[in-house]
Amino acid sequence: MSDEDDDKAKKDMIEQCRSYYSDNQSQLDIIDQFKKEYLSDQAIKWYTRDAFVYRLLNRAFRTENIDIIYIFRFFVKNLYQQLQRLHKEFVELVRQCEITNIILYRGQAMKLDELEKIKCNSTGFAYLNTFLSTTMDKEVAKVYATVEQNQSDLVSVLFELSIDIDIFQKPFADIRQHSYMKDESEILLSAGTQFQVVSIEEIDQIWYIYLTTINDDQENSNNQLRQFEYYLKNTIKPVTTMKTFIHYLYLMGEDIKSNQYKLLLKTQECSCIEELEKRIDTNNTNIDTLIEIYQCIGAKYFQVDDFTSALRYFEKIIELMKDEDTSAILDKAHQIDMFHQMGISYFRQNEYHQSLKYFQNALEIYFQLAPNNNIILKNLLSTLTDVYFSLENYGEALTSAKMTLNIYLEHFPKDLLDICFQYERIGIIYAKLDHYQEAFNNLEKALQLSNILPVNNHFIVDTYYSIASICRKLNENDKAKFYTEKANDVMLNSKYLKNSQIKTKSINENMLMIIRKRAKYDDRVKYSLENVIDIALLHEKEGNNQKAIKYFQEAVDIIKDNLNSDENRTTTVSLLNRLGDMYHLIGCINESLVYYLKALDICPSKNYQQIAYSSVGIGNIYLEELFNNEQALISYKKALEMKLKYLDETNAEIIDLYDTIGGVYLASMANEDNQLYNGQMALNYFHSILQIYQKNQISYDRLILDVYIEIGDVYRCMKEHQLAIDNYKQAIDIALTLNDDEEKNPVVLKQLYIDIGLLQYILFKQTDEILHNQNALITLEQAIQIQTSYYLQEDSQFILVFKMLGDLTYHSNNDLRALNYYQKAIDCEKRAQRPFDELYIKEILDLYLYAGLLFHRLDNIDLAFECWNRASQYILDDSTYSNIYQKLQVIFDKASHLHALKYKEQVTFF
Repeated sequence: MSDEDDDKAKKDMIEQCRSYYSDNQSQLDIIDQFKKEYLSDQAIKWYTRDAFVYRLLNRAFRTENIDIIYIFRFFVKNLYQQLQRLHKEFVELVRQCEITNIILYRGQAMKLDELEKIKCNSTGFAYLNTFLSTTMDKEVAKVYATVEQNQSDLVSVLFELSIDIDIFQKPFADIRQHSYMKDESEILLSAGTQFQVVSIEEIDQIWYIYLTTINDDQENSNNQLRQFEYYLKNTIKPVTTMKTFIHYLYLMGEDIKSNQYKLLLKTQECSCIEELEKRIDTNNTNIDTLIEIYQCIGAKYFQVDDFTSALRYFEKIIELMKDEDTSAILDKAHQIDMFHQMGISYFRQNEYHQSLKYFQNALEIYFQLAPNNNIILKNLLSTLTDVYFSLENYGEALTSAKMTLNIYLEHFPKDLLDICFQYERIGIIYAKLDHYQEAFNNLEKALQLSNILPVNNHFIVDTYYSIASICRKLNENDKAKFYTEKANDVMLNSKYLKNSQIKTKSINENMLMIIRKRAKYDDRVKYSLENVIDIALLHEKEGNNQKAIKYFQEAVDIIKDNLNSDENRTTTVSLLNRLGDMYHLIGCINESLVYYLKALDICPSKNYQQIAYSSVGIGNIYLEELFNNEQALISYKKALEMKLKYLDETNAEIIDLYDTIGGVYLASMANEDNQLYNGQMALNYFHSILQIYQKNQISYDRLILDVYIEIGDVYRCMKEHQLAIDNYKQAIDIALTLNDDEEKNPVVLKQLYIDIGLLQYILFKQTDEILHNQNALITLEQAIQIQTSYYLQEDSQFILVFKMLGDLTYHSNNDLRALNYYQKAIDCEKRAQRPFDELYIKEILDLYLYAGLLFHRLDNIDLAFECWNRASQYILDDSTYSNIYQKLQVIFDKASHLHALKYKEQVTFF
């Protein structure tokens, strides 16, 4: 921690200790003495005194109580720094005596279960999470290992520590001259020291545990804790701020603690902001000072995630910079910082295009200066990757992510965890690009490097799940199962926030309220918000939808009382939307709609992405389940409006929504009311897609093929047959160029040729023009050719196809060819599945009537009567066919009466 907050930290520590010992006057007197007399070079003296400092701090170290350790932060810093200074003197003295190896002893009574843990870890590692008092006198150490006869749950333990001073770099020193107990020889070792366990043995009812030192810079150690410590040591800044402390809590998997200290930082920074804002006097403050104040306030708002306020002050600076007289006041380096923070602020508010603009501004200034500051460059490129990813521009995201990784590998090779994150990010981008093998390779590299993290870190869980998902894409199901189980194991063994054994009073009243509220959440639901969500996602992946719903709802309950920040509201909205999805999936339509509407109701107005998501969900419910096209259109249009605020018009989500809305209008044309209006609206949305493709010179794909088909369908409903034909032909031209969907193209082509042939057939019927007759013949024959060439499954449409071909050739006076087509249509009708709809029944009736006529003309009376007999089975109760039925009855009666099956009465009713 920096020296700036030492006075405040000391005050907070004293206040906490007073609270704890409020009923112990002797300790309160010692606390008062500490307040009056303490100096930074007396830390060892106070630590070795059997009083409040030693008792509280050691217990906090043993129980890993981060809250108490944080409260004692200034004292721990002083203690460590004093030990560092003494360490240099001590090591020099030892070297002068030509000694390189020191044997230290520590005796203590230990619980049996703790000893068993060490015995199970023989030849493993022992990590000291507290400052450790030792001695060079083995007999003195044995005294401290004494166990009373009535202490049956304790055993005597003597640690023997072999320290090689050439490789051991953690601070340790003889503190006799600085100790409160000056008559004792004591060697104090720093917290964070790690030893190799060499062996364990029992001699004369004392357990001897032999430890030896490990090289502090051993980079390739397989020990996870050592690797994580090594990473922190090589990335930590000379002065650790609250921000870095929060970051390291996050890396350690202490997400709840990390969030608590974020809130504390916000409280502290807000009071600082208030003081700065009081200093603003636009009339009497010179421009240089005003810009400095604005930048400081903007940066502090940025630190506490109040991005709207941060942007307000940054915009004030930009306004001042527009004045030519002040354009040089803010130097280029500070401009880069400001534009970078503005980019992040817009990004966090989901305004991705604005975010991209400011990141590009920052990069432009950076390259103008031609600096060699790779820290700035990697940070800019890293955040730029996030923006491109959110805009779904995965190609650009991949480029910037690879550039970021290369900078780390070349200039920051010790930042293993950051390199790990870059590999993970690249893997996810490759997955979005459907390059699954590359995704797998990068995610595996990330997983290998993540071994330096504590096992409870959620990054490891996410990476396991991501690899499992990729394995499923690669059809490697055994691997997918393996990685899923690994993720489950890590998640189930995660650490959860536990109540401290030391009663604490917060650093200030705001922090007290925060911690109490957090503690109440954890008492009530046991798990942290993040872990509850992880469990919900796990059940969702496993297909346990009801359990997933239960845990998503539990997550909502955890956060529902804390909706005073955009971040919490955004998280809640995301959870509500997920519940909407899950309920829709299991068929609970009303519940699904309720959750989408709840999400929409509380969503921050500028969170366009979540508003769009909720609106699409609502639209889907109205369209697919409630069959309310009008309400569906309202929701889809809202979603489109939101998506256009943060996505480029070429984005697939935008184009899909245009297509969906157009499709709803097309479906609404089935109702003749407002048919023309619905048709025109459908055309507007479909043509918008064509314009986007043409304006941006996007290569035609399967979606454009579908759009031309849909436009054709609209014109077909409007009975604009030629326009429908023209658009279907455009679709055919596109289908013939596509190579990525070969199995589907023949089916699409066949259908298009049938639809075009049908419309040409209708035009021929309406106009009696030979050209339409010939066009229809050619087109329908092409449909049959595709059906035959690709061995496509026959469907009932081919009854109509062959029947139309028969009609067309019949009207061309080619009776034999017409009869051949009719016979094929009849064969299809016999193979087709029943029942037929009314349209098919009318066409099949005509088919048998015409076929009977042609057989009659060719003197094949048996087949003629067979066709007419089958025709009678399809006659509907319709006045149109009553005359036909009567004449057929006359023919059959005469034939039956005369026993003349070859009766040649001329049939005149055609």
